[in-house]
Amino acid sequence: MGYGMERKMFITGIAASGALVACGGKGTTPPAPTAAPTATPSAGPTGTPTVAPTATPTAAPTAVPTVVPGTTPISIVNTNPAMANASINVYIYGQVPGTTGAGTVWQFVNLDGTLTTMTAGGPAVPALPFYPGGSGSGTSSQPFHLPPMQSGRIYIAAGALTIKIPVGAAAGAGPNPPAPWTLDGTQSIYFDFVEYTWLSTASAFDVDTTQVDAFSLSMSVTLAGASTQTTGFLSGSASRVRDGMAALVANWQPTLSQWPYRIIHPSHALAGSSFLDPALQAVWNAYKAPTWLTVNSVAGDGGTYATLSGQVDASGNFNFYLSQAGGTPVATILSPFSAVNQSAHGWDTATVQMLACNGAFVYDGSSPDKTALATLGNKISSALNRGVFGTATTPVASEEDCTSTDFYRSAAYQDEYANVVHAIAKNPTYGFDRAYAYAYDDQCGFSTNITDPSPQSVTVNIWPS
Repeated sequence: MGYGMERKMFITGIAASGALVACGGKGTTPPAPTAAPTATPSAGPTGTPTVAPTATPTAAPTAVPTVVPGTTPISIVNTNPAMANASINVYIYGQVPGTTGAGTVWQFVNLDGTLTTMTAGGPAVPALPFYPGGSGSGTSSQPFHLPPMQSGRIYIAAGALTIKIPVGAAAGAGPNPPAPWTLDGTQSIYFDFVEYTWLSTASAFDVDTTQVDAFSLSMSVTLAGASTQTTGFLSGSASRVRDGMAALVANWQPTLSQWPYRIIHPSHALAGSSFLDPALQAVWNAYKAPTWLTVNSVAGDGGTYATLSGQVDASGNFNFYLSQAGGTPVATILSPFSAVNQSAHGWDTATVQMLACNGAFVYDGSSPDKTALATLGNKISSALNRGVFGTATTPVASEEDCTSTDFYRSAAYQDEYANVVHAIAKNPTYGFDRAYAYAYDDQCGFSTNITDPSPQSVTVNIWPS
């Protein structure tokens, strides 16, 4: 279903908070969680970690039936010794299916599966306790209930999170999600989240684990319905990713500044870094005249183009045409290297734009065909992250490379975090072959997304790190 595009839509709805990503009805709303603590993060992979908070979860207002009509039940099984079950809170929120832009309606899920509409300055997403009433025994949670939502998020935290739409937020803006890379107080809380989209009870249920903001918990998801599928990561995977990142050169080490709580995604941890710029610039410039890039099957405003031909102009802009005869561009990706562009649009460096799949790769202000620009930005930033965009001396004729054995073969510009995460995912001891290591990792179907036409249950397993 093009879930990466769903994720980018979710990004644009988030209220301003310094975070680049995140992702109704009536009923009794449990009290809002207390403010998140502001403990200092650990010094790094060898530092002594701070103690995760153990805030008391919100008490369940009433007993809730195991089966709630119109919802899919979800349970959590926790065997991670760093997360005490009595300290775990669950937070669920998302969009009313099909709403985007200024008309977007955001809602949170109550313990009984009902929805409450969120408003600017209104109540925070309520903390749902792991055990009924906030106390119990065993590793399995009480059941929670997932109603149809778009770009829904299920946060699982060993402590309290505050997730709300800020006072004065623009119409359609979503809540500010936790952003530990900004030192917002959540940097020494173990937490992670699962994403899902379920547009109606008659539609397919999509769910994934994501490493697009951070790799925090070794976590897998099983979706049961017409078939049973499992995605995500197994016991020890977080530690393996940490080891892989620690073995890289110093430029990548800021991703480990909050270990053992998480490995921060490089698009956050490396803000302002430009160490990949020279390699990116070299391969980008390889597509200046007389070289052309051919891109196949590009969705556009009026349909799908069989092919588009692209060439970089003297200003570093990548222009795409109906043919190599040139003429009027169908779409233009502005130069991500231009200081003028970066200043005018608030973009970070080209390095960070590639890692985050944002900036020039999503900007449509100069593109006659907005849909084509979005498709091209997805494909080209994916090829760059995966290291398959060619070289300065050997550019590729097309970036349509979906052969995983071609990915991450030591291109000077590639995303090494994605390389490490995918290597762990491919090891059956630690993962289920796929990962969601950057925002467009669903390009060619390599993200953790799984789908079922008739969902019956979701189970999240939190494994030892």
